[in-house]
Amino acid sequence: MKTINPALLNQLNRPVSTLTHCALITRADGVKIGFTDHIDGFWIDGVYYTPQIGSDTSALESSSRLSVDNLSITGILSSDAITKDDLLKGRYDRAVLDVFLIDYTNPPDEVVPGKVIMLKTFVFGEVTIRDEVFVVECRSLVDLLSTVIGETTSAICRAKFGDARCKKDLAAYTHSVTVTGASGRSVTLSAAFPDGYLTHGRATFHTGANAGVTVDIARQVGSTIHLHAPTPYAVAAGDQVTVVAGCDKTLSACASFGNVVNFRGEPHVPGADKWKSGYIESV
Repeated sequence: MKTINPALLNQLNRPVSTLTHCALITRADGVKIGFTDHIDGFWIDGVYYTPQIGSDTSALESSSRLSVDNLSITGILSSDAITKDDLLKGRYDRAVLDVFLIDYTNPPDEVVPGKVIMLKTFVFGEVTIRDEVFVVECRSLVDLLSTVIGETTSAICRAKFGDARCKKDLAAYTHSVTVTGASGRSVTLSAAFPDGYLTHGRATFHTGANAGVTVDIARQVGSTIHLHAPTPYAVAAGDQVTVVAGCDKTLSACASFGNVVNFRGEPHVPGADKWKSGYIESV
């Protein structure tokens, strides 16, 4: 049951109301952007709600079951608030979208139930861009129920190289280099490394069109790395990059880094393939 204050409830019951829809986008980095379908903008809790121009929202698909509610937003990249660069660089990945109603003649001081009529909360999903038009797939919070919370045994390590569970200090395995050439996903660096040293590692761009973008490295031979996915923009000679060594998450790789004590896998636990083939533990 929704909590609605008497003033807003009175607006809902009137033949002609002064209610307007608002949308608040909260990115993972804390940046907040507001939009409204009213002709005039206004401020709420330090966020300016810009009149919605050049965008369209699909019909909301919703049900009382535990299925995921869907909403898609289509817009033209003409707003300074949502830029193509931010979308391409993933700054809106998993952003939260709150949709609510307010009385535009008396905007509230904050977005909380009771002061606004909360309609739905969504999480940004896939973002596609074509001919300067972006389409954002928004999915309801029920989608988070599909997130894997627990863990099962695995032959390889479940930690990310250098994270809080791995505990490996990557300072000695982090190198600053310069791009000397690029073709597609293949990038040539100013320094050569032993073959495979950077495989499964990552590259972070600090200058150029891709500044701030981090991409996984699929493989590395000498001074050439092959990126796992394309960068938002073409890589150019002179771009400054930080590369970090990779780990294939096997026990042998962990041993080579002297970090077996923090290995987060179970390589000696027989898998389903062993049991199905009549596995018998040797004595």
